Amino acid sequence: MKNGGLRTCGKIKSSQSDKPLITVITVVYNGAETLEQTIQSVINQTYDNIEYIIIDGASKDGTLDIIKNYEDKIDYWQSEPDKGIYDAMNKGIAVSNGDYIALLNSGDWYENDTVSIIAKNVLDHPLTDIFYGLMNVLSENKEPLWVYGYGHKVLNNFMIAHPTCFVRKELYLKNKYNIQYKSAADYDLFLTFYQQGYSFVFIEKILANYLLGGMSDSFTGKKECILVQYRHKTISFTSFILKFIYFSLMKALKK
Repeated sequence: MKNGGLRTCGKIKSSQSDKPLITVITVVYNGAETLEQTIQSVINQTYDNIEYIIIDGASKDGTLDIIKNYEDKIDYWQSEPDKGIYDAMNKGIAVSNGDYIALLNSGDWYENDTVSIIAKNVLDHPLTDIFYGLMNVLSENKEPLWVYGYGHKVLNNFMIAHPTCFVRKELYLKNKYNIQYKSAADYDLFLTFYQQGYSFVFIEKILANYLLGGMSDSFTGKKECILVQYRHKTISFTSFILKFIYFSLMKALKK
């Protein structure tokens, strides 16, 4: 395993009474074309008590070169093979020190004041478990398409905006992303949080920008989502079968 960053030089950040430590984790694999904008959106935040961690899955392009170019701004990075995106997320969470943890994938980026907004809400609502908000959805050419965001009660039907979520670390210590999923482990975990009664605060501001085209936007992702719903008993077996057949047919027709 390769690693580096400020922490490996003995520079470790901590939470302060008026400045909670917020961890942002970026997972990446062969993301040389998209990673830099993601990094810049984190290190240029208006809030200054951020722990930034990058988990790379042993990229074979120029990803590591980009990471090393920003090594003096990154608290910790590591590069080694993994078992997929959710395995990488779990690895990042395991080495995090923040009071709240966010996951921002390579290719996505924050608004400049996103973490400041979260930190203020943490101070105003110290007992809240999860903060989340709105996000811009853009095409692969970065053309704005729509704004996505709903209150957490929709979790019985679909996922809230994961790139905007900031989760109290204790929740992640008790619950991990299920690496058996390829695209819906975030939905599975947040539906678990919701059903277990953890508290959510919806911030009606745009916090993140998300590029379409990932696994969650695919037919595989849609079928995994209905599997999550069935496993969590938010849909019946009949509904599960009908939806599964529908997405399978749509996938076949698209070919």
